[in-house]
Amino acid sequence: MIGYLGPVGTFTQAALLSFIKSYSVSDELQPFPSIYALFEALAAKTISKVFIPIENSRGGEVFAAFSGLNHLDASYFISNEIVFPIKQSLMVSRSCDLSDIKTVYAHEQSTRQCSLFLHEHLSHVEFVFVASNGLAAEMVQQSSDCVACLGYEGAADLFDLVVLQSNVNDDDSNQTRFVLISSDQHPVSGSDKTSFVFSTHKDKPGSLCSILSLLSAESINLTRISSKPISNDLGEYLFFIDCDGHILDVKLQLCLKKIEDECLYYKFLGSYPKGKMI
Repeated sequence: MIGYLGPVGTFTQAALLSFIKSYSVSDELQPFPSIYALFEALAAKTISKVFIPIENSRGGEVFAAFSGLNHLDASYFISNEIVFPIKQSLMVSRSCDLSDIKTVYAHEQSTRQCSLFLHEHLSHVEFVFVASNGLAAEMVQQSSDCVACLGYEGAADLFDLVVLQSNVNDDDSNQTRFVLISSDQHPVSGSDKTSFVFSTHKDKPGSLCSILSLLSAESINLTRISSKPISNDLGEYLFFIDCDGHILDVKLQLCLKKIEDECLYYKFLGSYPKGKMI
């Protein structure tokens, strides 16, 4: 069973349905109210796979996703990724003018992706952040006031809403990267990506540069790096890395072993085919 960020009507559900169609997946689907709840269900083996957003081209990273990845049991890995186009819509329970809207419900990521539109047209409203845009649509459906939500246009039919304005995202090329987490390690495809997380020794000059130079020395292309603070410890960070190649590639395998030996903390997150737009 694949768990995903619900309820129904989210971009995650739309992306997952596209993934299932493209890859002929037959698993049952189960929505969860938050990314944290998804990882809890995976740890409890209530579900066997998780499908989550981890990064948006406009809004940046989904922090809860990276926190969950770092705490994954060693038997789970990122096994697939896809890139899904994101077209944000402003929806209401009944037709109204933008000036009449008092409150907008949305996932925080959506407000980042629509910041210019919101600043220009809805600077007067109160923003209420919720766990998912599906939940935002539910809240608008249940409200008798003139309120709105941001999210996937397909949610309008599911929750009997009116699309007041489509494509309100700032960037026409807005897209989100989603990953599938499972106990399956994907075989070499010939066009792969590997993800891992590490931390360096505190107050050791050049420690991050030393780690990255190991990749450079082997001509391994670093495609992404991000840092997250370690809880309750200012100045200490976890570094999340994506690089070209598969863990079964001997050159990369040996390089990652060197990195593991150099680090204070290291965790392999998975090797998987580079995601395509679907």
